[in-house]
Amino acid sequence: SLETPMEARTRLLMICHTLKALDDAMGGRRKFNAMVDLGRMVAFTAKFFAAERYDTLISTDVLQKKHVKYNDHSKSDIRMLESLGNTDIVKEWAKKYGPNHLWGQLVFWFKQTINEPNASLSADRRGTLSLPDIESASGGSKYGSSTRINMIKTLEEAPEKMWKTGTLWSFKNAAKVYGSPWLDAAFKSPFDELSSENYNLKEIFDLD
Repeated sequence: SLETPMEARTRLLMICHTLKALDDAMGGRRKFNAMVDLGRMVAFTAKFFAAERYDTLISTDVLQKKHVKYNDHSKSDIRMLESLGNTDIVKEWAKKYGPNHLWGQLVFWFKQTINEPNASLSADRRGTLSLPDIESASGGSKYGSSTRINMIKTLEEAPEKMWKTGTLWSFKNAAKVYGSPWLDAAFKSPFDELSSENYNLKEIFDLD
């Protein structure tokens, strides 16, 4: 059994090496390319973490009309709002703060008009904080050389950007465990601009 993170990392790299050798033995079809790349991304991630699961909090219903104008409303709600002045209290409503509200607030602090900052977290974490699901790596036929090259180019030029949709990768992350090599680099130099110089893409993706 594996007892340390280093042992797990070494075993995972051995599995990636074996899968790559199988690809070579099959004439270089690269059927396992996606699995190898994802395995190496996981292996080269130094720190993984899980988010604190806070309890959902519902505030007292002290909201002025002007503070809820960004919400979506039904016709009955609109009629009710139209009958109020901007500083009148909307007694019928109370604001709900979900378990990831604090995380969303920290990420989207610069967007003051967002009513639920945690709503966009799952998209923003794609590839940056959350690596793809291992199950999605089985779709190797959708992971051609151009897709791989574009992904590596994005990681080289803009590692802070979420990965594009419409690829083979999925990010359901049922375990809710987060981490990536580029996040490790950001932790090491939190006040510097993140660039590919902070992490070795050639080593991660076994590039010649």
